[in-house]
Amino acid sequence: MSMVDSPTAPSRWHGLLIWLAGAALAAPIGIVLHEAAHFLAAHVFGFEDPTLHFASSGYARSDEFWDALFTHSSQSAAAVYPVAHAGAIALAGVLLTWLVSLTAAFAAPRVGLRSFGGAFLAAFAMTAALRWLPGVIYLVAVRPRYPDARPNFDEFRASVALGIPVELLVLVGIAITAACLAYLLPKMAPRRWLKMAAVIVGFGAGVGLWMTIGPYLLP
Repeated sequence: MSMVDSPTAPSRWHGLLIWLAGAALAAPIGIVLHEAAHFLAAHVFGFEDPTLHFASSGYARSDEFWDALFTHSSQSAAAVYPVAHAGAIALAGVLLTWLVSLTAAFAAPRVGLRSFGGAFLAAFAMTAALRWLPGVIYLVAVRPRYPDARPNFDEFRASVALGIPVELLVLVGIAITAACLAYLLPKMAPRRWLKMAAVIVGFGAGVGLWMTIGPYLLP
């Protein structure tokens, strides 16, 4: 009996398509949730003119604030906004991503990993916290050569504003991704590695699609 005639073939490909689609949807939702957390935190702290875009968020005079904090002093920056509040805004997206990733990992098997909902939750859990990758690049490749570099990623800004070691924030992100993978991978049998490949491909496709259509939906 050929693979085409096999009764398991349609369900096999259907299952992989579910994981591809779940990961593709997880990518833009993860991006928007992360940025929405920054946006809402800026509202809570009363910062001027918070904005939310398809892949970023901000507030009025943010460049002025961070330039003052990086190049002058916390006193200069505090004349623009409270430093701790700006640090909390930078950290808000990171914390929400961590929390939702762990929640999604716990919920996915209960929803069912053969369903679209379960695949979506699992893909979200395994990919959303990958925002630690810029931190690893900074710590390993950038900071040793350019110690005065001021990279634009949340963990670095939160570290400068709140005095939390950037290494700690990056390591927590890595640990959360590792925990989600360790919890979900044994539950993804059979064909767990094909499902992981579908997650990687689907996530990349989802990011690319969101970068294309996102500016029209959330400019």
